[in-house]
Amino acid sequence: VGQPTVVFIATKYHVEFLHSLMQRNNLSSACVYGSMDQSARKIALAKFRAGKVHLLLVTDVAARGLDLPLLDNVINYDFPSTPKLFIHRAGRAARAGRSGSAFSMLSPEELPYLVDL
Repeated sequence: VGQPTVVFIATKYHVEFLHSLMQRNNLSSACVYGSMDQSARKIALAKFRAGKVHLLLVTDVAARGLDLPLLDNVINYDFPSTPKLFIHRAGRAARAGRSGSAFSMLSPEELPYLVDL
């Protein structure tokens, strides 16, 4: 991943799991979740903002209020449960006249969320 990308994930457990998978495959990433220590959160965000890592794994709770730089991609690892949340996530890409992409993974259980959208 060479473009600034944020991956929205439902739980802290899954954020940590995907982060460890990335590390084991030599893909640098940073992660942020709600119960994370404030200093660790600042370090992870600083790495992402500085371009030292291009992949940021976050939970929705942690993403609220985050001032993220211009993003090229947003990935919904877990499909948003409301249209408003989908728009909020996808709207983080392609700001300020730039192009960007939003990708979503969908499980059969999440199909009603897609229908609502």
